[in-house]
Amino acid sequence: MGNVGTLKKVCSKCGGEQIYNQYKIMNKVIEVISVPCQCEKERIEKEQQEELRYEEAKKLREQEKYIEKLKSRSMLDEKFKNSTFENWNGDNKSQKIINICKKYCENFDYNKENNVGMLLHGNAGVGKTYSVSCIANFLMERRKSVICTSINGLLRQFKSTYNSSSKESEKDVLEYIKTIDLLIIDDLGTEQLTEWSNSILYEIIDTRYRSDKPLIITTNLQRQEFQNRYHQRINDRIFEMCVLVNCNGNSIREMFSKNKIEILRNEIVK
Repeated sequence: MGNVGTLKKVCSKCGGEQIYNQYKIMNKVIEVISVPCQCEKERIEKEQQEELRYEEAKKLREQEKYIEKLKSRSMLDEKFKNSTFENWNGDNKSQKIINICKKYCENFDYNKENNVGMLLHGNAGVGKTYSVSCIANFLMERRKSVICTSINGLLRQFKSTYNSSSKESEKDVLEYIKTIDLLIIDDLGTEQLTEWSNSILYEIIDTRYRSDKPLIITTNLQRQEFQNRYHQRINDRIFEMCVLVNCNGNSIREMFSKNKIEILRNEIVK
Protein backbone atom coordinates (compact mmCIF):
# COMPACT_ATOMS: atom_id res chain seq x y z
CA MET A 1 0.00 0.00 0.00
CA GLY A 2 1.43 3.37 -1.03
CA ASN A 3 0.33 6.97 -0.58
CA VAL A 4 -0.33 8.45 -4.01
CA GLY A 5 -1.46 11.92 -2.94
CA THR A 6 -4.13 13.98 -1.20
CA LEU A 7 -7.54 15.21 -2.27
CA LYS A 8 -9.61 18.14 -1.02
CA LYS A 9 -13.39 17.98 -1.00
CA VAL A 10 -16.24 20.21 0.16
CA CYS A 11 -18.78 18.63 2.52
CA SER A 12 -22.28 18.67 1.05
CA LYS A 13 -23.80 19.08 4.53
CA CYS A 14 -21.80 21.83 6.25
CA GLY A 15 -19.77 23.21 3.33
CA GLY A 16 -16.53 22.62 5.23
CA GLU A 17 -13.32 21.42 3.65
CA GLN A 18 -12.27 17.80 3.96
CA ILE A 19 -8.85 16.39 3.13
CA TYR A 20 -8.38 12.78 2.09
CA ASN A 21 -5.21 10.74 1.77
CA GLN A 22 -5.18 8.50 -1.29
CA TYR A 23 -3.66 5.03 -1.20
CA LYS A 24 -3.17 2.55 -4.01
CA ILE A 25 -4.04 -1.03 -3.16
CA MET A 26 -3.98 -3.71 -5.85
CA ASN A 27 -4.45 -1.17 -8.65
CA LYS A 28 -7.30 0.52 -6.80
CA VAL A 29 -7.15 4.01 -5.26
CA ILE A 30 -8.61 4.13 -1.74
CA GLU A 31 -9.50 7.46 -0.09
CA VAL A 32 -9.13 7.81 3.70
CA ILE A 33 -10.20 11.02 5.39
CA SER A 34 -7.34 12.70 7.29
CA VAL A 35 -8.81 16.13 8.07
CA PRO A 36 -12.57 15.99 8.61
CA CYS A 37 -15.01 18.86 8.29
CA GLN A 38 -16.93 20.17 11.30
CA CYS A 39 -19.98 17.94 10.93
CA GLU A 40 -17.76 14.88 10.44
CA LYS A 41 -15.84 15.78 13.61
CA GLU A 42 -19.15 16.02 15.46
CA ARG A 43 -20.27 12.66 14.05
CA ILE A 44 -17.01 10.99 15.12
CA GLU A 45 -17.20 12.56 18.59
CA LYS A 46 -20.82 11.45 19.00
CA GLU A 47 -19.91 7.93 17.93
CA GLN A 48 -17.04 7.85 20.43
CA GLN A 49 -19.30 9.10 23.23
CA GLU A 50 -21.90 6.45 22.43
CA GLU A 51 -19.21 3.77 22.43
CA LEU A 52 -17.93 5.06 25.79
CA ARG A 53 -21.46 5.02 27.26
CA TYR A 54 -21.93 1.49 25.97
CA GLU A 55 -18.67 0.33 27.55
CA GLU A 56 -19.54 2.03 30.85
CA ALA A 57 -23.00 0.43 30.85
CA LYS A 58 -21.46 -2.93 30.03
CA LYS A 59 -18.95 -2.55 32.86
CA LEU A 60 -21.76 -1.58 35.26
CA ARG A 61 -23.80 -4.64 34.23
CA GLU A 62 -20.78 -6.85 34.78
CA GLN A 63 -20.19 -5.30 38.21
CA GLU A 64 -23.85 -5.77 39.16
CA LYS A 65 -23.72 -9.36 37.95
CA TYR A 66 -20.57 -9.99 39.97
CA ILE A 67 -22.09 -8.41 43.09
CA GLU A 68 -25.22 -10.55 42.69
CA LYS A 69 -22.97 -13.60 42.41
CA LEU A 70 -21.20 -12.57 45.62
CA LYS A 71 -24.53 -12.10 47.38
CA SER A 72 -25.83 -15.46 46.17
CA ARG A 73 -22.81 -17.16 47.75
CA SER A 74 -22.78 -15.07 50.92
CA MET A 75 -25.31 -17.29 52.77
CA LEU A 76 -26.83 -14.06 54.15
CA ASP A 77 -30.39 -14.50 55.43
CA GLU A 78 -33.09 -12.97 53.24
CA LYS A 79 -34.21 -10.80 56.16
CA PHE A 80 -30.87 -8.96 56.21
CA LYS A 81 -30.06 -8.65 52.51
CA ASN A 82 -31.09 -4.99 52.49
CA SER A 83 -29.60 -4.05 55.85
CA THR A 84 -27.45 -0.92 55.71
CA PHE A 85 -25.77 1.35 58.22
CA GLU A 86 -27.91 4.24 56.98
CA ASN A 87 -31.31 2.67 57.67
CA TRP A 88 -30.57 1.60 61.24
CA ASN A 89 -33.24 2.86 63.65
CA GLY A 90 -32.24 1.24 66.93
CA ASP A 91 -31.37 2.82 70.27
CA ASN A 92 -28.26 4.85 71.10
CA LYS A 93 -26.44 1.94 72.77
CA SER A 94 -26.79 -0.13 69.61
CA GLN A 95 -25.71 2.87 67.55
CA LYS A 96 -22.26 2.47 69.12
CA ILE A 97 -22.00 -1.02 67.61
CA ILE A 98 -23.17 0.29 64.24
CA ASN A 99 -20.51 3.01 64.34
CA ILE A 100 -17.75 0.52 65.18
CA CYS A 101 -18.81 -1.81 62.36
CA LYS A 102 -19.05 1.05 59.88
CA LYS A 103 -15.57 2.23 60.82
CA TYR A 104 -14.32 -1.32 60.39
CA CYS A 105 -15.70 -1.34 56.84
CA GLU A 106 -14.26 2.04 55.96
CA ASN A 107 -10.83 0.75 56.97
CA PHE A 108 -11.33 -2.74 55.57
CA ASP A 109 -8.34 -2.81 53.23
CA TYR A 110 -6.11 -1.98 56.19
CA ASN A 111 -7.90 -4.48 58.44
CA LYS A 112 -7.63 -7.21 55.84
CA GLU A 113 -3.94 -6.58 55.32
CA ASN A 114 -3.34 -6.80 59.07
CA ASN A 115 -5.83 -9.64 59.63
CA VAL A 116 -7.89 -7.67 62.14
CA GLY A 117 -11.20 -9.28 63.08
CA MET A 118 -13.78 -8.71 65.80
CA LEU A 119 -15.63 -10.82 68.34
CA LEU A 120 -18.86 -9.00 69.18
CA HIS A 121 -20.38 -10.32 72.41
CA GLY A 122 -23.43 -9.19 74.32
CA ASN A 123 -27.04 -9.90 75.13
CA ALA A 124 -29.53 -10.92 72.46
CA GLY A 125 -31.32 -8.08 70.73
CA VAL A 126 -28.62 -5.41 70.91
CA GLY A 127 -28.09 -5.34 67.15
CA LYS A 128 -25.15 -7.69 66.60
CA THR A 129 -26.69 -9.63 63.71
CA TYR A 130 -27.96 -6.49 62.02
CA SER A 131 -24.56 -4.81 62.38
CA VAL A 132 -22.57 -7.65 60.83
CA SER A 133 -25.15 -7.94 58.04
CA CYS A 134 -24.47 -4.27 57.29
CA ILE A 135 -20.76 -5.09 57.11
CA ALA A 136 -21.45 -7.88 54.63
CA ASN A 137 -23.67 -5.74 52.39
CA PHE A 138 -21.32 -2.75 52.52
CA LEU A 139 -18.32 -4.83 51.45
CA MET A 140 -20.13 -6.85 48.78
CA GLU A 141 -21.33 -3.64 47.14
CA ARG A 142 -17.63 -2.84 46.86
CA ARG A 143 -16.84 -6.18 45.23
CA LYS A 144 -15.49 -7.88 48.35
CA SER A 145 -16.32 -11.56 48.84
CA VAL A 146 -18.06 -12.30 52.14
CA ILE A 147 -19.78 -15.20 53.88
CA CYS A 148 -22.18 -14.03 56.60
CA THR A 149 -24.23 -16.75 58.25
CA SER A 150 -25.07 -18.28 61.60
CA ILE A 151 -22.88 -21.03 62.99
CA ASN A 152 -25.80 -23.43 62.52
CA GLY A 153 -26.17 -22.40 58.88
CA LEU A 154 -22.46 -22.92 58.34
CA LEU A 155 -22.54 -26.35 59.95
CA ARG A 156 -25.55 -27.31 57.79
CA GLN A 157 -23.52 -26.30 54.74
CA PHE A 158 -20.83 -28.78 55.75
CA LYS A 159 -23.38 -31.50 56.50
CA SER A 160 -24.94 -31.05 53.06
CA THR A 161 -21.63 -32.05 51.45
CA TYR A 162 -22.02 -35.55 52.91
CA ASN A 163 -25.09 -36.10 50.74
CA SER A 164 -24.29 -38.32 47.75
CA SER A 165 -26.02 -35.85 45.41
CA SER A 166 -23.98 -32.87 46.62
CA LYS A 167 -21.86 -31.11 44.01
CA GLU A 168 -19.54 -29.76 46.71
CA SER A 169 -17.22 -31.58 49.04
CA GLU A 170 -16.17 -30.51 52.52
CA LYS A 171 -12.82 -29.60 51.00
CA ASP A 172 -14.57 -27.32 48.45
CA VAL A 173 -16.38 -25.42 51.22
CA LEU A 174 -13.16 -24.98 53.20
CA GLU A 175 -11.37 -23.79 50.08
CA TYR A 176 -14.00 -21.09 49.51
CA ILE A 177 -13.80 -20.09 53.17
CA LYS A 178 -10.05 -19.82 52.72
CA THR A 179 -10.24 -17.48 49.72
CA ILE A 180 -13.03 -15.03 50.63
CA ASP A 181 -12.15 -11.56 51.88
CA LEU A 182 -14.17 -11.82 55.10
CA LEU A 183 -15.90 -14.60 57.05
CA ILE A 184 -18.66 -13.60 59.48
CA ILE A 185 -20.01 -16.25 61.87
CA ASP A 186 -23.17 -15.14 63.67
CA ASP A 187 -24.54 -16.56 66.94
CA LEU A 188 -21.55 -18.72 67.82
CA GLY A 189 -22.51 -20.64 70.95
CA THR A 190 -26.04 -21.56 69.83
CA GLU A 191 -24.91 -24.75 68.08
CA GLN A 192 -25.15 -28.18 69.69
CA LEU A 193 -21.70 -29.08 70.96
CA THR A 194 -20.44 -32.36 69.56
CA GLU A 195 -17.04 -33.73 68.71
CA TRP A 196 -17.92 -33.21 65.04
CA SER A 197 -19.06 -29.57 65.43
CA ASN A 198 -15.95 -28.72 67.45
CA SER A 199 -13.76 -30.35 64.83
CA ILE A 200 -15.45 -28.47 61.96
CA LEU A 201 -15.35 -25.17 63.88
CA TYR A 202 -11.63 -25.57 64.45
CA GLU A 203 -11.10 -26.37 60.75
CA ILE A 204 -12.99 -23.20 59.80
CA ILE A 205 -11.11 -20.97 62.26
CA ASP A 206 -7.75 -22.53 61.46
CA THR A 207 -8.35 -22.15 57.71
CA ARG A 208 -8.88 -18.42 58.15
CA TYR A 209 -5.90 -18.18 60.48
CA ARG A 210 -3.51 -19.92 58.10
CA SER A 211 -4.74 -17.92 55.10
CA ASP A 212 -4.20 -14.70 57.11
CA LYS A 213 -7.76 -13.53 56.40
CA PRO A 214 -10.00 -11.66 58.88
CA LEU A 215 -12.85 -13.20 60.84
CA ILE A 216 -15.83 -11.61 62.60
CA ILE A 217 -17.86 -13.52 65.18
CA THR A 218 -20.98 -12.61 67.16
CA THR A 219 -22.04 -14.42 70.32
CA ASN A 220 -24.43 -14.00 73.24
CA LEU A 221 -21.85 -15.61 75.52
CA GLN A 222 -19.78 -13.59 77.92
CA ARG A 223 -16.00 -13.91 77.83
CA GLN A 224 -15.68 -16.61 80.52
CA GLU A 225 -18.64 -18.58 79.16
CA PHE A 226 -17.08 -18.48 75.71
CA GLN A 227 -13.71 -19.70 76.95
CA ASN A 228 -15.30 -22.47 79.02
CA ARG A 229 -17.38 -23.70 76.09
CA TYR A 230 -14.65 -24.18 73.49
CA HIS A 231 -11.36 -26.04 73.36
CA GLN A 232 -8.24 -24.07 74.20
CA ARG A 233 -6.96 -24.29 70.62
CA ILE A 234 -10.20 -22.71 69.30
CA ASN A 235 -10.00 -19.94 71.89
CA ASP A 236 -6.34 -19.29 71.12
CA ARG A 237 -7.00 -18.89 67.40
CA ILE A 238 -10.06 -16.66 67.82
CA PHE A 239 -8.56 -14.33 70.39
CA GLU A 240 -5.38 -13.95 68.40
CA MET A 241 -7.35 -12.95 65.30
CA CYS A 242 -10.20 -10.96 66.85
CA VAL A 243 -10.64 -7.95 69.09
CA LEU A 244 -13.31 -8.40 71.74
CA VAL A 245 -16.11 -5.84 71.42
CA ASN A 246 -18.52 -5.53 74.35
CA CYS A 247 -21.93 -4.82 72.84
CA ASN A 248 -23.58 -4.25 76.22
CA GLY A 249 -21.57 -1.11 76.91
CA ASN A 250 -19.45 1.48 75.25
CA SER A 251 -15.98 0.07 75.91
CA ILE A 252 -13.76 -2.27 73.95
CA ARG A 253 -12.00 -4.66 76.30
CA GLU A 254 -8.47 -5.77 75.82
CA MET A 255 -7.86 -9.45 75.30
CA PHE A 256 -4.59 -11.19 74.43
CA SER A 257 -3.75 -9.58 71.07
CA LYS A 258 -2.49 -6.16 72.16
CA ASN A 259 -1.26 -5.17 68.73
CA LYS A 260 -4.66 -5.74 67.17
CA ILE A 261 -6.33 -3.87 70.01
CA GLU A 262 -4.16 -0.88 69.15
CA ILE A 263 -5.01 -1.21 65.46
CA LEU A 264 -8.71 -1.26 66.31
CA ARG A 265 -8.41 1.76 68.56
CA ASN A 266 -6.34 3.79 66.15
CA GLU A 267 -7.85 2.83 62.81
CA ILE A 268 -11.43 1.72 63.48
CA VAL A 269 -12.89 3.27 66.60
CA LYS A 270 -12.27 7.01 66.47
